[in-house]
Amino acid sequence: MKTTPLTELEALNILLNIIGELPVNSYNVEGLGDAAIAKNILETTASSVQTSGWYFNTEEGIKFVPDSFGHIYLPKNAIKVLKSDENTRNIKVTQRGQRLYDLKNHTYVFEDPVYLDIVFFLDFPDIPESARRYITMKAGRRLQARIISDENLYSFTQQDEIEAMRDLEQEETEAGQYNAITGNMTSFNII
Repeated sequence: MKTTPLTELEALNILLNIIGELPVNSYNVEGLGDAAIAKNILETTASSVQTSGWYFNTEEGIKFVPDSFGHIYLPKNAIKVLKSDENTRNIKVTQRGQRLYDLKNHTYVFEDPVYLDIVFFLDFPDIPESARRYITMKAGRRLQARIISDENLYSFTQQDEIEAMRDLEQEETEAGQYNAITGNMTSFNII
């Protein structure tokens, strides 16, 4: 029984196994071969899954103070930005590049600090095991559909993905302490 978290290399080799390819010794694969395609799908799947925002990659109420030009620069790994409930004034903002943009006033210039809820993209080793497994299974299903398109294998990896998503949802529910009474509920999309 495995007692350490899934690494990127192990995840890549799981993907290769799903399509019947031999494992690789390094995560740094280049070119157009199946390993490079699998790595690309693993990375894009990690990004798309994390964009939804989970308890482990979302921080609420972060205060951002404009610089001397009135600009607010966002962290490089910010993948979703929303105004926080902490804001006292009515603002409408979005992320444009690495800066915050005021949609209401059509400007990058802010006079006052802004509180934001930010979803961060985290590197694979920095996310929980349940998220690693879900990303791996989802990426494996995508890779299998792209490379082999075998209905029997697709059903197998789709079931693995559903089970991994259930585990991640359970962890999200426990960590987020969601309940219907407080109105703190999240809906999930499995596929």
